[in-house]
Amino acid sequence: TSSFGIGGGCIDDIFEVYKKYFDSIDMSEVMELNLMKQYDIKEVMDNILMKVYFKKWLIDDLFLEAENKLHLIYIFLAILELYKDAKINIDNGEITKC
Repeated sequence: TSSFGIGGGCIDDIFEVYKKYFDSIDMSEVMELNLMKQYDIKEVMDNILMKVYFKKWLIDDLFLEAENKLHLIYIFLAILELYKDAKINIDNGEITKC
C-alpha cells in the first residue's frame, strides 16, 4: 500500500503510463521551458474532473494532452490527488468520475 492509502497496483499502472510519456518527451525541452506559462494544480485537477464528468477517459489520452514535461508532471500529480480524494475511479487505464 502506498502513502496515499490506495492499492499499490493502481499507482504502479498510472506511473508506468506516465513514465512512457515522460520518457518520450524531448529532454532539450527542459532547457526551452517557457517561464511565462504557469500551471496550477487546482486548474489541472478541475480540467480532468470536467472531462471525466461527461465520459470515460484513458489515462493515455490525458497524458497526450500535455503541452510539455512540466505540464505532464502536473497532470500526473492531479490524477493521483483526485484518486486519493476519491473524486475519480481508475480501472484498466480508464478514468471515470466517482
